[in-house]
Amino acid sequence: MTEPATKRRWKRWVLGVGLLIAAVPIILMLVLSSGAADDYVRKTILEQIQKLTSGSAELAAFHLNPGRLRVTLNDFTVHGR
Repeated sequence: MTEPATKRRWKRWVLGVGLLIAAVPIILMLVLSSGAADDYVRKTILEQIQKLTSGSAELAAFHLNPGRLRVTLNDFTVHGR
């Protein structure tokens, strides 16, 4: 009597983990393509470029299109020392 309940519980757990593994990349792709993370990524890019070049940098806009694997940088300027 306990064996079928245990098997059902195990199958539900595996199904839940499988759905989670499938849902995380889809949600991440939707967030990135919607532009919700664009400002954060733009700031991170600027910080890294300024750290690497020891100069200042400007970036007006950033957009990532994960479906086409395309990144768009608008008005990107790196100033020397």
